[in-house]
Amino acid sequence: FWADKGGSALETKPSELFKRQIYATFQEDHVAISLIPFFGDGHLLWASDYPHPDSVWPHSREAIERQMRHLSPEMRRKLTHDNAALLYGLGGA
Repeated sequence: FWADKGGSALETKPSELFKRQIYATFQEDHVAISLIPFFGDGHLLWASDYPHPDSVWPHSREAIERQMRHLSPEMRRKLTHDNAALLYGLGGA
């Protein structure tokens, strides 16, 4: 449909723009972990969804263990702390 509408060619693939500019949060979602190779390890952020009543809080640690037990401690830290700290400029990452 759009091939004949004109415009200029994209310099960057939409998938590359997505990987560079989009951050995704997840709570209990095993598919999110499987997307690390696509997103890279810097654009996924784990969230407890506190204070919503359907959040994993106050069982956040158990939820992290269930979901991330197969990941390295370094990867767990990136997903649960470092990525958000870097994104929001909080330091300490």
